[in-house]
Amino acid sequence: IWIMMGQWQASRPVSDMQKLKYAYAIADMHLAEGYDVIIPNIMQTIDQYEAFERIAEANSAVLKEVVLLSNQDDAIDRCKKRGRALGHVTGFRPGGVLDTGGRERMLATMHENMLATVALRPNVIQIISVEDEVEHTYQLLLGVIS
Repeated sequence: IWIMMGQWQASRPVSDMQKLKYAYAIADMHLAEGYDVIIPNIMQTIDQYEAFERIAEANSAVLKEVVLLSNQDDAIDRCKKRGRALGHVTGFRPGGVLDTGGRERMLATMHENMLATVALRPNVIQIISVEDEVEHTYQLLLGVIS
């Protein structure tokens, strides 16, 4: 959603909040029409969880909270590996959020925030994600959401 917004980089942090408003509205609309919703996001604040929880409740939907976990160093390495696979030599897209926001330190902070937030949510199902075991992780995820 974020990268589809005009001037999203130049308008940060306002665009941070705007992307969440769009995500909430889209999730609400989709659930109201009877569809399932998966939020592929790093939930870094309890407010984000609670907002999606309220949306699920308002639509009589079942909320399943799942987090794919790896240790911080592995998570940072995987992020950079994905960036390099996209042609970014350093692993960071030039001018991107991570490139302008402190790179590894920003990723570490995101990881720390996610772990702290998950710790506040007693129903979060944690799946350990092991690099190069995509099919195994996918099967574990299907077992949780089915």
